[in-house]
Formats: sequence, C-alpha cells, structure tokens
Amino acid sequence: MRVCAFGSFDKGFDRSWILLEALEQSGAAITYCHFDLWAGHRHKTKLFPWRWLLFAGRYLAGVISISRRFFQSPRCDVLYVGYLGHVDLLFAWLLNRRRRSTLVFDPCISLYNTLVEDRQIVKAGGFAASMIRRLDMVPCRLADVVLSDTRCHGAYFENVLGVARGKVHRVFVGAGEPWQRARWSPATDETFSVLFYAKFSPLHGITAILEAAERLADEPVHFTIVGGGQLEEAVRQAVERPRSSQIEWLPWLERDALIARMRTCHVSLGIFGNTRKAAMVIPNKVFQALAMGVPTITRDSPAIRELLEDGVSAILCGTNGVEIAEAIIAARHDFSRLQAIAAAGRGAFEMNASHRMLADQFHKAVHVR
Repeated sequence: MRVCAFGSFDKGFDRSWILLEALEQSGAAITYCHFDLWAGHRHKTKLFPWRWLLFAGRYLAGVISISRRFFQSPRCDVLYVGYLGHVDLLFAWLLNRRRRSTLVFDPCISLYNTLVEDRQIVKAGGFAASMIRRLDMVPCRLADVVLSDTRCHGAYFENVLGVARGKVHRVFVGAGEPWQRARWSPATDETFSVLFYAKFSPLHGITAILEAAERLADEPVHFTIVGGGQLEEAVRQAVERPRSSQIEWLPWLERDALIARMRTCHVSLGIFGNTRKAAMVIPNKVFQALAMGVPTITRDSPAIRELLEDGVSAILCGTNGVEIAEAIIAARHDFSRLQAIAAAGRGAFEMNASHRMLADQFHKAVHVR
C-alpha cells in the first residue's frame, strides 16, 4: 500500500504518527506531504488573537508547499489527512479530484464536541458554534473513509454530525515504540506513587483528582501531576495549600523523562471527566500505560469497555474524588492483584492496539467501502 500523509497534523499529538509508524512497519510506503503548523504551541487555546493572523499566513504558505510536493510525488493508493486536518481535508479533496486515491480523514476529535460541548470555550447556539459544526461535517462528507478512535466516538459522528453509516471505522489510538519498549518496574519504598499527566481540560477531570489527593492527605500516597492548560489554576491552588506535600506538579516533561516517571509509579491515572466526550474516548495516555504494563485507574465508560475489563485489565471507577480515592487505596492494599491487572492490561494492548493490530484495522477500514 502506498500512502500519502497530507497536511499540518500536529507533531505534538501522537495519534497520526503512531498510525503512520504502524503502517510503515506493516510494509506500507509512506510519502510525507506535511508541514508542522503547531511547532512550539502545546496549548492552542492560549494563543493571542493576533497570533492567529500569523498562523493563517504560515498555514497558506505551508499548504502551497505541500501541494507542490503532492503533484511531484507518484500517485498513492491512500491519501491520509490526520488530526486537526479539517481544513487540510478540503485542500486534499481538491488536489485528489483527478488522482482519486482513497481519501481517509482521521479527525480524532470533533471540533464541535471539544470546543462547544466539552470545554465550553464557544457558546452553543451562536454563529461561531454553527460554523464549527459545519467545519466538522463537511470534511467528513468529502472523505471516502473516516477513522474514529472508538466505536462510541464513531457513533457521535454518525448520529450528531450526520456522517454516513458505514463510512466510519474504528482504529484504536495505540502507543509509540518508546512506550512499547519500556516496562513497568515500580518503586519498592512504602509511599504509593500515583501519576497523572494531561492537558488540564474538563475531559481529564483534574478537579476530581485533586479532591482524591486531598482525601488521601493522611495516607502514604504521593501524586505526581504533569501538565498544564485550561484548568491549571485549580492545580496551582491545590499545590499552595498547607497540606499539599503529597502533590508534586510538573508543568512539562519531555517524553523520555515522562516514561522514566511512569516506569516507577505504582498506578497511572486516566480520565475522570463527566462530559459526553469523556464517555466516548480512550485517551492516548491509557494506551501508553497499557503498552508499558503499568496498571491504570480510569473512569468507567462505554468507550473504555471496548478495550478493558474492570478488575481484570484495569481499575474502573466513577468520576468523583471519593471513588478515585477508594480505587487508589484498594490498589495500594493488594499489590498482587495490581500486578495481575498490569499484566492483563498489557495483554489487552497487544491483542487490540499494537502496531500490528492498528495496521490491520486501517487496512480493513480502507478496503471496506
């Protein structure tokens, strides 16, 4: 299979790169018509308005460059547009009208669900929300195949955004090679180490995690929180409280340093948001933990049940601080059970989200049209 990876998909977001890595390992030939629009900008919602004008100019120059590269490259079987490629897809569709490669759109998120429903950055019912919804719908309708990270998320695209049934296919997110090579080796001291890393958006439920940390202030439990973003002020306030010695906040860690932290923690936390989106997705960090064999505590949801089983391959709980704290204490008091869950979680990853399985899921999605 010859695949052209087209657009400005974010190098700081693993989804597209993991899938392309998996396809290369399966023998696919990948041509990159790509430019990194988002280099140096981890938190896109924090950009000042004037910066968007500079981005528009940078984007136009990038599209012209990769369009020239596209026409100079041989015809591909699949034209792939990755994460945050809603505008990229429109250009790809125009360029592909003569070549007629199979046009695959991998949005990974719905802009409407993320910005309007989940983060509530844009008010529902207004003109901006209507335009964002249209920006979701049009690229999906132009694409031949639309990828989703879970069946639940795919159902949202079908039922809410009107994408034709049968066009949406599930391909799990997976994890990059460095995560798959690393192995869990928890610390042996008496303090139970809990790791959470994410952008602090409502999806991740950071306030519930902070509540759990407060409830466990008198227990030998240490929380390492890595990240920043929309709700980081809540983390800042929690760290500044008198009884906050059990919380360590690191605004950023490079990949290798994060993996090192993950190897020695006792459990990794997933997501605990109570939004619609939180029930539909399995975040990248859950796949990363599973790939390493790190036991994971995350919220119970229809999406997570597509991959994991409570008490067998993960510890699933509710979305409030009480239930998260109870899950952490239960994990701390039964390390043998925790080891069994870690092994089963790693097995679930191998059976469903390894590079071999991602490539297989992609091939089936492309050929079932």
